[in-house]
Amino acid sequence: MEIRPIRGDEGLKLRDLRLRALADAPDEFGETLAQAQAQPDDFWNERAMRNAAGIDAITFVAVEDGRWYGMLTGFFAPDHPQTAHVVGLWVDPAARSQGLARTLMDTVTKWARSRGAAQLQHWVRETNTAVIAFHERGGYVRTGKTKPHALNPSLHDVQMARQL
Repeated sequence: MEIRPIRGDEGLKLRDLRLRALADAPDEFGETLAQAQAQPDDFWNERAMRNAAGIDAITFVAVEDGRWYGMLTGFFAPDHPQTAHVVGLWVDPAARSQGLARTLMDTVTKWARSRGAAQLQHWVRETNTAVIAFHERGGYVRTGKTKPHALNPSLHDVQMARQL
């Protein structure tokens, strides 16, 4: 399986992958399937163009034989140039348990280091113990910060961080 940055002309493929992810795991992301479906093509094309540049944000995709099996985005917030954030990790059920999520995380980590990051941060729904354990195995620790989950404020997300 090839792990590579998204290309600027792959906005609609990104949309299709994101819709698959939202359909598969509707509680894990900060938007609903309906919200993502409502975005115009220009939204997806602009996101692909921006993230293909790999300067302040990048999206990596896992591709095999033309089929997209996973994705992960890393970005820097303008007010914290030493901290990279990880969002949107998803692996197709057909490709799970093969180390693909770890490979995507490692790839984003290398990108963040190359851009000067000293830390990676990620928000995880507090009830998703499998994802929390996955990140802990990758060297992340809970920071103690929490926030209400974007789609269900009765749940909370915990912030996890890893020093680079």
